[in-house]
Amino acid sequence: QFSDVKVADRFWYENGDDKNVRLTVDQLNEIRHANAARLICDNTNLKDVQKFPFLMPNYRFNSYVSCKELPEVSLRPWTDYGSGPSESYDGDHENYE
Repeated sequence: QFSDVKVADRFWYENGDDKNVRLTVDQLNEIRHANAARLICDNTNLKDVQKFPFLMPNYRFNSYVSCKELPEVSLRPWTDYGSGPSESYDGDHENYE
């Protein structure tokens, strides 16, 4: 059922023919690289997290891992080079053009 909804939804992040709206291949690869354990590490002060945080802990199949061992998601594919004013933004919203 989810597959049908995903394929039929023109706004689903993997669908679309509009180059101004759809994600690049590099962006899609980074999204697919993300996982819940990394998300928890990036947004909390935890140093260790279960590999599959929504499942019960299990020493053999779902043990804790160090956040340092989990691959980070790169935001580089979303960098917009040469976009103009944002390159010179100094953090002062009153001086921003």
